[in-house]
Amino acid sequence: MRDKLGRFVKGHKHSKEAKLKMRQRRLENPSFYWLGKKRPEVGEIIRKRLEGIKLTEDHKKKISKTVIKKELWRYMNTDEAKKNSRLAKKKLWENPIYRKKQIKLLMKRRLCKRPTKPERILIDLIKRNNLPFSYVGNGKIIIEGFNPDFINNNGLKQIIEVNGDYWHNLPKVIKRDERKIGVYKKYGYKTLTIWEDELKKNFNENKIVERIKVISKEQ
Repeated sequence: MRDKLGRFVKGHKHSKEAKLKMRQRRLENPSFYWLGKKRPEVGEIIRKRLEGIKLTEDHKKKISKTVIKKELWRYMNTDEAKKNSRLAKKKLWENPIYRKKQIKLLMKRRLCKRPTKPERILIDLIKRNNLPFSYVGNGKIIIEGFNPDFINNNGLKQIIEVNGDYWHNLPKVIKRDERKIGVYKKYGYKTLTIWEDELKKNFNENKIVERIKVISKEQ
């Protein structure tokens, strides 16, 4: 709703009568394509108004492109599309030529990446306690598209992942992390996850060192 000067008034609630009037106006003057989809009566009015109007070839092409884009966007957000996309990527990674190219690209992007603050804390902790792990989070090692943060440098298949409290608690990222650990497991790697909170607010060096020693002793 607008005031006398034509400015929008925030927080104003329309009465039932006002809503009915607004709906009637929309029916009389349909100007949005989506209304025709949601309300069949509006779609009928639009069709009647378009009868006898000839569209140019360019106009038809533009309309078809817009419709295709909308349909593709809707499909790409479905669970089926996401699943198919993951399967297609897995098949691509099985191709050695594609895998080599992707690893090179990932290396270029991630070699410029610096360790995060929690990762720097863990790097210092590992050095102080002479633990057998090296930082590889800059793209040095890629396992089926995933880059571990730390890896055992004694030849044992062990990985340490440092998770940020906010980012790695998002639903999409949780699912991605599950897939990542599944990939590591597929190649025989054991994964230890250390959270940002453990390296900052609730930092206990002895406790973290003990956890790393336990995993480093496992075969």
